Amino acid sequence: MRNEKELEIIFCKWCGQDTSMLGIGICDSCWELETKIERDLEIAERIILSIKAHKCKKTEKEIEKAALIISQRVMDEWYGSEEFPEDCQLFEEILCGLLQDNPEECERLIGTAFCEEEEVKDD
Repeated sequence: MRNEKELEIIFCKWCGQDTSMLGIGICDSCWELETKIERDLEIAERIILSIKAHKCKKTEKEIEKAALIISQRVMDEWYGSEEFPEDCQLFEEILCGLLQDNPEECERLIGTAFCEEEEVKDD
């Protein structure tokens, strides 16, 4: 008969890997990354945006154009845009910002009914 306790294993809440860190619920790698990100969230966000932008095939200018076109088209189609112009403007700004912050997702919408490819080409 062994006297050793078996370690209880859970899944890390961030990556899903096995971990024995029951108290914090995350593995060592995710804990280290989370701790570094928390030290300077603004720099971490800039780094993440830069990495996302490098994965994107479109230029930053093309993504900015596409985000503006898409957000304006969505709001043009919203039935409440005339009745609630301030709300419409706010939503358009938020949507445009979200698309610019997620260039890969914005790029997926280029070439669809929301935004034609020709509309965003660099001049």
